[in-house]
Amino acid sequence: MLWIEPLAALLGIASVVLMTRQQPLAWPVGLAMVLLYTGVFYDARLYSEMLLQMVYALLQG
Repeated sequence: MLWIEPLAALLGIASVVLMTRQQPLAWPVGLAMVLLYTGVFYDARLYSEMLLQMVYALLQG
């Protein structure tokens, strides 16, 4: 999972940039970021953080 976390971070930055430019693509990019971080936290056994990411996914979608 070494490549997933940097990818999720890049998607987070891209989501913020797209959001500041008011681009609709920001929503799916942000959702992809949240879903990747859910996997990262699951792998690290940080279950409460994983559940928080699931809440963010529900709010993002």
